[in-house]
Amino acid sequence: TIVQEAARFASLVAVMAETLKTFQLALKGLVVLSSELEAMGNAVYDAKVPELWTKRAYPSLKPLPSWYPDLLKRLAFLQRWIDDGIPTVIWISVFFFPQGFMTANIQNFARRTSVPVDSVQFAYVLMAEDADELRVKPRDGCYVDGLFFEGARWDKRKKTLTDPRPKELFSPVPVIHLLPVVDREQPQKG
Repeated sequence: TIVQEAARFASLVAVMAETLKTFQLALKGLVVLSSELEAMGNAVYDAKVPELWTKRAYPSLKPLPSWYPDLLKRLAFLQRWIDDGIPTVIWISVFFFPQGFMTANIQNFARRTSVPVDSVQFAYVLMAEDADELRVKPRDGCYVDGLFFEGARWDKRKKTLTDPRPKELFSPVPVIHLLPVVDREQPQKG
């Protein structure tokens, strides 16, 4: 999964580097300014992510001034993963395809426990600790972070969803332990 994600990011960065380089040459009159490059230049001027990049990028509605720093954070997260190994808490939003990561997690559990993969589902445990407080990876599953509630927030004390604070549209979801379980019983309440 990490190899596939890194390849997608490498492809995005390569397109960005190539189009920016070509755009600079076009501005100098050294190459023809194609309609695609002109559209890219207009998008950058308007603080939008160029379509040439969004075709290769992860889903995002952010404007360019906040999209680019977000991209750098994602690249730094992946680089730490490559350099230091699997992190204790996974920033799930970093992935182009988070379902692939979750499926791989279930497959690893099924292989390790010798159970049929189609009998494994996730139980979701909202953690009381923040991401930076978790130091040890769980034995089974993984901790994920990077999700948000819209129009609600998590009350840590009551361990329930509650109304958002005034003028708060989005609030962070607590760290979730994606815990693979065999033949999980459906919750009767909650």
